[in-house]
Amino acid sequence: MVKNLIINILIATGLFFLGWFLNDWTQEYTYDLGRIIAVGGIGYGIISTIYILFAQGIPLFNKIVDDRSKIKAQGMLIKYKELLDKGILTKAEFEIKAAELKVRI
Repeated sequence: MVKNLIINILIATGLFFLGWFLNDWTQEYTYDLGRIIAVGGIGYGIISTIYILFAQGIPLFNKIVDDRSKIKAQGMLIKYKELLDKGILTKAEFEIKAAELKVRI
């Protein structure tokens, strides 16, 4: 993901500077073209960055959420086991709760 971001930022920067060059140094012939390319470079950078973050960032975010859910389920299973050992939960109650949590793990 970081590699793609860097590549797209470099492309956008290159387009911007090409447009800036055409805008400032060759004003007589390519003034409007330079502006279009410069603005296009900025737009490309923004749109490609948003696309990369959503396309590759959302699966990463989902993985983090899934990992946290598994860790929470493991912690709850340990707590239920402690309650079983203390006699607060019956074996049947523990097995019902454990079965629900094992689906998440």
